[in-house]
Amino acid sequence: MKYNPPLYFHFLTPVYDSLFRLLLPSEKIRKTSIQLLDYDIPTDIVELGSGTGALTLPLAKQFPSCRISAVDIDRKSNAILHKKIWKNSIGNVQVQEALSYHLPFETGSVSVVFASLLFCNLPLKLKYDTMQEAKRVLHKNGKLLITEWGPPLTLLSKTGFMVLKAIGRNNITDLSNGMLPNYLKANGFTCSQKQTLNTLFGTLYFYQAEKLT
Repeated sequence: MKYNPPLYFHFLTPVYDSLFRLLLPSEKIRKTSIQLLDYDIPTDIVELGSGTGALTLPLAKQFPSCRISAVDIDRKSNAILHKKIWKNSIGNVQVQEALSYHLPFETGSVSVVFASLLFCNLPLKLKYDTMQEAKRVLHKNGKLLITEWGPPLTLLSKTGFMVLKAIGRNNITDLSNGMLPNYLKANGFTCSQKQTLNTLFGTLYFYQAEKLT
């Protein structure tokens, strides 16, 4: 099965963490993503496209009593995350090799689903399929929290975003046109934009979506 690894190329996965910290405001991104929880303490979280754990570990440390399922199809990323979990003696994270649009969870069994920089790797059909699968596993009034690229807001972010477009092509063009909220609403979610963050490679948007009953 063909899929995009964290940096679009498999050989770059081992250096993903270093490049992420170097090129993007990683700490600010993590803190703003976690703030989407509105200071609620969840009982369980499913993180889609967890990669090497840039968001997974901060979530696990901040909510030690929360059950976290880190879902990613990339075995190399999962292996790196497993090592981090062992090194940091983290006991509330379970790594699962699965697709974001075919999740190993029962219907209505999850309270929070996180998706950070996932939809930029998916073609339109799989964006929709992932949203439908998130809707399926979330319980009534469950939340889908998203950190994702959107329309660039500054000249610098517009210039940098051209690089991402060249790599992501059609998977990211619709995001730059601001289509993600429309997709969420079309798939049975409310959508609230909480914050934006301009970076060297574009503008990140932080969304809180709630499953409609």
